[in-house]
Amino acid sequence: MDSKISISIFGLCISRDIFNLVQSRYNVVTNIQRNPIKCLFNDKKIELDEDSLFEIHASPWNLKMLKLNLNQDLFDILSQQVTDYLIIDLYEERLPIYEILWQGDPIRIPKYAVTEKFIEWYNENHRDNALTYKVLNNNFFDENFICKNIKKTVTMIKKLYHENQIIINEAYLLKHYIDNSLSIKNFGESNYIDKINEHLSMMYKVLKNELPDAYIIKMPENTLGEINHIWGLGNVHAHISFYQYALDCVDIICKKNRLNTLEGAYLCQCRENLFRKSMIEMISR
Repeated sequence: MDSKISISIFGLCISRDIFNLVQSRYNVVTNIQRNPIKCLFNDKKIELDEDSLFEIHASPWNLKMLKLNLNQDLFDILSQQVTDYLIIDLYEERLPIYEILWQGDPIRIPKYAVTEKFIEWYNENHRDNALTYKVLNNNFFDENFICKNIKKTVTMIKKLYHENQIIINEAYLLKHYIDNSLSIKNFGESNYIDKINEHLSMMYKVLKNELPDAYIIKMPENTLGEINHIWGLGNVHAHISFYQYALDCVDIICKKNRLNTLEGAYLCQCRENLFRKSMIEMISR
């Protein structure tokens, strides 16, 4: 019996959930989320002991990600066990960023529920030395800054992985989902999603230029969200067909599927998505 192929993930559940479909062929060893590339390479760290972390009421996994944010430990964690393949997606780059003034220097951490709790907890317990911060949206960061951080990130990753061990899951925010009445609904404001996806596209382009020999899993056209997704309805939670397609792509890369190519799998899934969308629209008339 073949041994399982080991996987590390630097991204979001759009990559992690691929492997919830099958556990017999792959072993996800490391799963790093909530660490945007824009927040790496701060000049200083915020080091918290375990007792302090315990006071911030959140799940153990969320506290682990918070510690990574504050301690800048991402590459140390990746280096602890170098796996057969590393999968990267840039979904976390959609998040706004806190720029915190820490000991006179600005540091960046992503803005999400646990970092909000951290700032609230810290300021409650350090009233004489409360954190000052501002929130930065994606349009604050110019392309030169982003290129610089991506190049630094790739340099660190290539110390651990050859390019042919790296898979880029080129995922974008979803614009539509299927509801339980077989209608196609919109996710929020289209202009907002378009702006985020334009930002992600720019970052993926730079990342792919820095990793020309990495494998690419392209997001098929007409990929829809799923109202009954295990993690809830959201524009980062795709219909199960996407995860099945992405798993096929990983199988192709890992030589577990010799009946197709990455481009062939992409075109087949685009066709299947178009058929599904057309059928739903026909039923809805």
